[in-house]
Order: sequence, then structure tokens, then C-alpha cells
Amino acid sequence: MDSFRIQRYVDPATLPAPIKVNKTKKKSTTLAKAEKLNTQIKKASSTFGIKQRQIQLAVENGEIDDAIMQFQRTAYSTLIAMIPIAEVEYRKWRRDNQAYALNALVQSARELASDLAASNDRSNLAEKLLRDALDPMFRELLQYVAQQSMLMKAFLQDKIKPQHINGVTAKIDMDLKDTAAYLQSVHGVVSEQIRRSIQGV
Repeated sequence: MDSFRIQRYVDPATLPAPIKVNKTKKKSTTLAKAEKLNTQIKKASSTFGIKQRQIQLAVENGEIDDAIMQFQRTAYSTLIAMIPIAEVEYRKWRRDNQAYALNALVQSARELASDLAASNDRSNLAEKLLRDALDPMFRELLQYVAQQSMLMKAFLQDKIKPQHINGVTAKIDMDLKDTAAYLQSVHGVVSEQIRRSIQGV
């Protein structure tokens, strides 16, 4: 009898449901850390975190002056926010390293404030030079070219046959338009060179 065993019938409907295996892939460690850092930046309202993309886009677009100015302003804003925290910690614990950190923050903020003031002064000087000297000169030059074109048309009015005068005046007007566009282009290039030269870029 030992060689024979009676097997009990089991109804398949009574069997437990199969366990589902979660096949979702885990995110890479680098991606997970990046998302965690972005979340922390948003929660902390990081000034650099908010301005980071704007500064990067300015650099990628070749707008170096704008990128530098944005960085300086953001750094200055961050220092101003950090100084009170460092001051509270120093007053609370009176440790040498905290005094050094507070002094370093104040010194950095002072230097950055001087850089921002100097940059603003140079920018104002460049704009004043353009407004008071370069812009009036180019306006007078454009007016002179327009007057010469009008004088040329008046002079040729009696010198050219009536059937040809319209074509000649149209050519003079077209040349005047091209000359004005060229002068405006030169004005833009010279203005940018003056700004860069004065600002030391």
C-alpha cells in the first residue's frame, strides 16, 4: 500500500491568484539624483536655481554681457540673503569659523557691489556718448544724403528727356534707400563696438 497514494482533487477555482511581478525599470542613479536636486532647489527657492536656465541660454546665444550681468546680480542677491543667516549663527555660537564666514560674505558682497556699480557707470557712459555724439552725427549724415538726392533730382529735371525722368528719379530714390540702410547698419556696428570698448568686454 505504501507504493500507492491517493491524490486529493483540487478545484483550480480555489487556487490563489498568481503573484504579479512588477517589471518597471528603476530610474538610473544619475537621473534620480538630478530630479531630487531639482526638487530641493524648488523647495528652497534657490536664487541661482531660478536664474540658472536664463544664464545658460544667454551664454548659448552669445549674449555674454547679459549672462555676466545676470550672474553678478544673482550672486549679489544670494549674498545679501546669506549674510543675515551667517550673522545669526555667529551671534549664537561666537565661533571663529563663523566669524570668518560672516566676514568673507560681507567682503564678497562689498566687492560685487563695487563691480555692479562700476559696470552700471560704464554702461551709462557708453549710452551718453552714443546719445550725445554718435546718434546726432548719423542723423545729420542721413539728412545730408537725402538733401543731396533731392538736389540731384531737381538738377536733372531739365536735363533729361521727360520719357526718361521717371526711371532716373526712381534709381536715385532706390540708391538713397540703400545708402540709408547701409548707414543704419554701420551705426549699429559702431555703437556696439563703443559699448564693448567702454565696458571693457
